[in-house]
Amino acid sequence: MICPRCNTELKRTERTDRTCSSCQRPFALEPKENVLRLHDVRVHRLAGRLGAEGRHTYTVPQLWYAAARGRIPAVDHDYEGCLPVATGMLTVAVLITGAATDFGSDAFVIALLIALALLLLAVISVVTGRRKARRWGRVEVPMQLHDFRGTELVRWQQVYGALPAGCVDETRVTPAPVREPALALLCPDRAVLACLAANGVQERHRMALAARLDEVPRDVPVLVLHDAGADGLALFGAARAALGERAQGVGLLPRSVMHRDRAKAVLLRTRPLRDAELAAQIQALRTSPARLTEAEVAWAADGWWSPVAAVPPAKLLAAVDRAAGRAAERAAEAADPARREARQLGFLTWPEAA
Repeated sequence: MICPRCNTELKRTERTDRTCSSCQRPFALEPKENVLRLHDVRVHRLAGRLGAEGRHTYTVPQLWYAAARGRIPAVDHDYEGCLPVATGMLTVAVLITGAATDFGSDAFVIALLIALALLLLAVISVVTGRRKARRWGRVEVPMQLHDFRGTELVRWQQVYGALPAGCVDETRVTPAPVREPALALLCPDRAVLACLAANGVQERHRMALAARLDEVPRDVPVLVLHDAGADGLALFGAARAALGERAQGVGLLPRSVMHRDRAKAVLLRTRPLRDAELAAQIQALRTSPARLTEAEVAWAADGWWSPVAAVPPAKLLAAVDRAAGRAAERAAEAADPARREARQLGFLTWPEAA
């Protein structure tokens, strides 16, 4: 790794006790000791990208997802390499048996047959295990958020005295109440709401931020910001059922992430439902107001999802600003009969309409 203080490239033996042997100054993170392979220079780079070099504020979970991108294992990761290891062990066992006996003796033949039988069982076990993992296995960030927050970021603060540049603790950010809001945004992810609040979205659009449906103010347009996955789409469906056309989906859809490279997108998986529960979920997905394709329904029903908190803050803020602008235009049009009539007549498009 490279020393964040003096830019010296350090071998493992040259950075014991998290201290650079060249400049004798401490650093925070040792990549050999965390599953995300985090080191100080990488975190500084992530902070620069997430914060757009000081223009945006981001939260701890957003940093966590960014650090995990490209390091989330495949669904059958636990079975990778099992078969070669088993084959190698059985080969060693056969060689030891052959060394202890004559290669042509009955004892050796029996040992060889036993080894082949064990190898066959190993092959069957690995193939079966991989199939089960692909059908039912979970995919998660290999480091839990509480470990990232309570271990890696604590060490960071001990060395640097604060969180990475631009990062805020979402547990300490409370969206302020908005008097006479022009619209609202519903999102159950506290990190996303904190990011929006910290970046001035409420003031910019007179926007109330709500984590639950019962917190949404009355009689204003509602932007529903949700994850890509069954739970996020269920939230949008519930909001549309309760609020009607006031609820507008601005969240992630499966089509926007399901075909992306795993190194560039945060694709996670819960354990898929079974039997009657799965059938009910598939039906709900098919009738979702998001109008999903069958491929999207199958992807979400199989347990896959992607968190909206993993969207870089710049893209998230831009998407919310665009959606808020469209909502404001619709509200102004609804309040102005002349504008409604102009749209119905094709105002400024009448030559083409004719």
